[in-house]
Amino acid sequence: MSSILSIYLDGTVVQILKAKIANSSITVKEALTFPHDELESYLLGCRHNNFIISCNPSSFYQDIIFLPKAAVKLYDNLIRAEMSKAHPDLAGFTFNYGVIGETTLDGVVQNKIAVLSYADEATAAFISLFYSNKKIIANLYATPYTIFRLAVSACESDSGQARIFITPLPGEKLILLCEKNELEFVRKIPSPETVLLPADVQNINMTMDYCFQSLRVRVAEAVMLNTPETSDDLPPPFNAPFRSLLPVELAGLPEQTVRNFMAPIATALHHVKDKGKNDILPSEYVSFKLHRNIFTSAILINIFISLLMGWLAFSEYNATTKHKEKIKSFRARLASASDEIAAYKKLDDEIKALESPMAFLNKLNTSQHPGTALASLKPPETKNYFFKGITLKNAEGVVNVHFEGAITASGYKETQTVFEGVVEQLKKIPGYSVSSSIIDIKQKTFIIEALYKGARQQSK
Repeated sequence: MSSILSIYLDGTVVQILKAKIANSSITVKEALTFPHDELESYLLGCRHNNFIISCNPSSFYQDIIFLPKAAVKLYDNLIRAEMSKAHPDLAGFTFNYGVIGETTLDGVVQNKIAVLSYADEATAAFISLFYSNKKIIANLYATPYTIFRLAVSACESDSGQARIFITPLPGEKLILLCEKNELEFVRKIPSPETVLLPADVQNINMTMDYCFQSLRVRVAEAVMLNTPETSDDLPPPFNAPFRSLLPVELAGLPEQTVRNFMAPIATALHHVKDKGKNDILPSEYVSFKLHRNIFTSAILINIFISLLMGWLAFSEYNATTKHKEKIKSFRARLASASDEIAAYKKLDDEIKALESPMAFLNKLNTSQHPGTALASLKPPETKNYFFKGITLKNAEGVVNVHFEGAITASGYKETQTVFEGVVEQLKKIPGYSVSSSIIDIKQKTFIIEALYKGARQQSK
């Protein structure tokens, strides 16, 4: 359900309508009428900031122009150019238009377009009054257009024939020519009453004659929105069939409310159905609203960012405070542990002082003495070989033993067998291991390299 505040303005009278609209049915909550001079005092006490306005200036322009069908996408610019050419006095203006048929001109199929234009200066007084009171006009609609759309929606089942719609407005009656569901011609006739006067019927008949003679449109019927009141004088007959029509959206409203507040009612319904369509706000004011919205959004974003940065700064301050408290606690604990740290340093110094002697003893304990290696060497006594020389050299943890000897056997095979026996005998001596062995068969000499690691290590 949409709540709408719709205002009708014509420079003389102001009508205020507060309504709720749901499923195309309208419920009127409040309806006011007062002179235009009291509008400013009303705005000062009104809490609303955005307004939907139905504007009915006394002067406007209506034209019929023809444009090629192929240029439909360019109609906005082309129509504006045609209006500027036809009315040089129009410095700034807005317009509504509708395509009401086709015709062939100079062999080219063109659309017949009805244009209704409003000069910006005709609406400037209304806009400036709201702006000076810090109120925003959300949408500005032409009164004839919103009433016409409501009337057409009630005749959608029979849209093929031309007709005129008649509706009372404050101080006048509005006559609208409809052809192919588009607004082609607007006429306003002075009429002080909502009742259908004989003078009104005469003006309506004259309008139908004008439509036939000048616009080449034969009106099939005249339709009065809502049941009309008639004066005591018998009105003259209409030049076409006449009937009254109440749109289904207004069926639940009192007849007097419909008759007196047709303009703001039609505007409220149009705004809910087709929000913003055929808005006649001047482009300068639309740009102003856009920039104002952007500026307001930028301010709100800056406020949000400022609040976010403030929250982050506050969070960082709390986190920093907590870290400082933890550091303070750690420092207190370190201060109380000074005795333990001093004892630790003393023990550490003592350990370092003992490291050098201990390393020397460990090295001494792991080293082997050449005398021990020589004493452990007890080769079996035999006449098959003998050692020419034994060289011992101390290394880290071991003794390198170099054997040079000769074999006394007669043949090559026996010489090789004796040599292998010598190597095996050396390997069996506790603490010894053979790293390399070489024999010269012809000379019957050999060289053996061995390592002595000590009997204890070898046993492991």
